[in-house]
Amino acid sequence: MDILEGERGIFKTIGAEPKVIPDLGRKYRITECYIKPYPACRYLHASIEAALNLVREHEISASEVAKAIVTTNTSSARRVSYEIKSHVNAIFSHAYQVAAVLRYGRVDLPIAWQEKVSDPLFKILLPRIEVRADPEYDKLYQQRSLDQPPWPAEVEVFMQDGRRYRSKVLSPKGDPGNPLTPEEVKQKFIKFTEDTFPKAQASEVIELVDHLETVSRVDKLIELLVVK
Repeated sequence: MDILEGERGIFKTIGAEPKVIPDLGRKYRITECYIKPYPACRYLHASIEAALNLVREHEISASEVAKAIVTTNTSSARRVSYEIKSHVNAIFSHAYQVAAVLRYGRVDLPIAWQEKVSDPLFKILLPRIEVRADPEYDKLYQQRSLDQPPWPAEVEVFMQDGRRYRSKVLSPKGDPGNPLTPEEVKQKFIKFTEDTFPKAQASEVIELVDHLETVSRVDKLIELLVVK
């Protein structure tokens, strides 16, 4: 325990006092973790999912969107930027992510931000995405728990011809109460490695990880993760 409690241990370094963790060795917090389905700040996932719901359920042409309103809690609503100058701005902006979904019907890696901000239609659409805080969502944030994640949101899209579409997401995909399926996790890995690995190599990695407890040497996995 010297690494934690020793004279040069972590507790001394950060000025913390050792604490007994309840249920240590009986309850495992790893089951309370989430896996992010989208490459963006977790605060944005409910608005991304709501926007995806709308484009999947309705014929939404980005050129016909008059405006869209994202409603969420105050802490989450601060995650908005209309001046996208790096992938970091893209990762933390409700407006950027919702505009991207309405324009392209999908969520891309944030490294594609320069391509998007050079797109004339995307540039028109981005300032039409308004982000608001609402007391209802602040209350949900205050009551957050494993059963009620802290980042719910809704997206309402107003079309130029008067049509209005709305989607509300209280527990975005990936949370412990709404987890990704094993197949969805595999498809995420394949999608985000397709420019790095051949699909066959990605499938080998998945197969090996699926049976990791029977693997005698971990270097087999390391070899498969090397970009050739």
